[in-house]
Amino acid sequence: MIRRADTEECVVGDGGLATSVADLAHRLGFLADGRVLGADIRAALLERAVLADGTVHPYALGVYHFTVGGKAAYGHAGSVDGYRSQLLYVPETGSASRAWPTRPGSSH
Repeated sequence: MIRRADTEECVVGDGGLATSVADLAHRLGFLADGRVLGADIRAALLERAVLADGTVHPYALGVYHFTVGGKAAYGHAGSVDGYRSQLLYVPETGSASRAWPTRPGSSH
């Protein structure tokens, strides 16, 4: 049996993600300009959903659009029991951020 040393397999599954800083750099590059998977795939993933009444929803295909400090941003967030994560990119400034806060005793 092969066992990974970088994560507890019991927390990887329904929403868990094992990654590295290098992998995150690729993800941020993809959010910035489509490198790795291509600009066409990036554009499709960033296209917001339009509801039946014409309302443009902030959620696209795995990417959420929001505002940070008055500037448009997009990224993805998730959580599992006791942990949250956030990855965001602000196109106007070319800046990105990620956070992995833990909340002991919290279900989300």
